[in-house]
Amino acid sequence: MKETNYKLRFAKNGVEIEVTGDKNFVETHFNDLLNDNLSKLTKDRTGQPAPGNSSADSKFALRDFVEEKQPKDSATELMPVLVYYAKHHEGLKQFNKNDVRNLYRRYDIHKQPQSVYQAILDTSRNKGYFESVPKAKGFFKLTESGEYFVEAELPRAH
Repeated sequence: MKETNYKLRFAKNGVEIEVTGDKNFVETHFNDLLNDNLSKLTKDRTGQPAPGNSSADSKFALRDFVEEKQPKDSATELMPVLVYYAKHHEGLKQFNKNDVRNLYRRYDIHKQPQSVYQAILDTSRNKGYFESVPKAKGFFKLTESGEYFVEAELPRAH
């Protein structure tokens, strides 16, 4: 009888994850363990981001930024924070509805506006946080008032 043993191992910053067994078991549990320990793997022993790890690549960095700014769950407040993060930490100069959907997905928000495009338009019209990009249909950019909102008005004093 041929016995198959499957093993995956990942080690970084003093954390090592190894799972051995049949293929389904290993793949399922390895991903669970890796996700549970991802924040430890992206920080060194002092709790600072480890050299060579870009905190912008981690959904945890986005989550930390949003939690620091404490926007309301409404698209009018959350969307500018997500776009601001992408602009300043990931180099996103302009965005469209798919970029915003991906930011929501990365932040792990399941309750997105029904129409992301309409929410962008409403935020643009009502708050002035976004403006359309000339000659780039469907693309927007964060305005100075959107930047000011995220930098100076959030988080609000309780």
